[in-house]
Amino acid sequence: MEEERAVILMAKQPEEKAFRLVKELSGIVLTHGESPGLWDITYGTLGFDGPGWVKVSSGSALWRGTIDLQGVTAGERTLFFASNLLQRPLPYATSLDPQLSGGLEIRDQIVVSDVPLERATSTTVPWSQTAGFNDTEDDFSQVKLGQGFIVASNANVPQSLPIIDSYSFGSGDPTATSKLYLYRWVEVTVGLAGPGEIVGIPALRYVATGLSTEEPDMIWMNRLRKSFENYQRA
Repeated sequence: MEEERAVILMAKQPEEKAFRLVKELSGIVLTHGESPGLWDITYGTLGFDGPGWVKVSSGSALWRGTIDLQGVTAGERTLFFASNLLQRPLPYATSLDPQLSGGLEIRDQIVVSDVPLERATSTTVPWSQTAGFNDTEDDFSQVKLGQGFIVASNANVPQSLPIIDSYSFGSGDPTATSKLYLYRWVEVTVGLAGPGEIVGIPALRYVATGLSTEEPDMIWMNRLRKSFENYQRA
């Protein structure tokens, strides 16, 4: 009798389903204009072809995208992430000579969130505003992946743009929402650049894997409630 009861209990366990999410974050080409520090968004050069960017300021730009989760969260299912990765097929590139330009720096920051970010419509690139820290209202748990890179020119290796710093701030927490919001901010600063000089930011691929499963109703409802509250605040 006890063995039969154990079999019945095991049969009631929620079914787990593996998932994989894939989304490309477009690359961008910035071309220096006639005025110092003024960069324009152009495409089709150096293989960095990426629509969907908007100019934020003279040297910065923002890309926004979404991933529809309705197919994997249908039936009151929650996604539990096993991994959140960014893949890059090409290096950063530029036509600038580091010895003549006085130094080039590129900041590249990516955020994947399950609610829209309140700072994503800002007129400035929010390098200091990372979710969960004091200077932003965004909640740490809503950011599934947060990653940034700082790339700089080097006179010793003029043909390369090495990454000199990187940082991360995502929670990787589960989500039960129907959509993920992806953001990519890029900012270029340079000492001296002439008209027509180019900076190429390569595309990225976001890949997330994990399991989807049903949670107890109270936990699932609380998770949705928190996402809704964060959405309202954004």
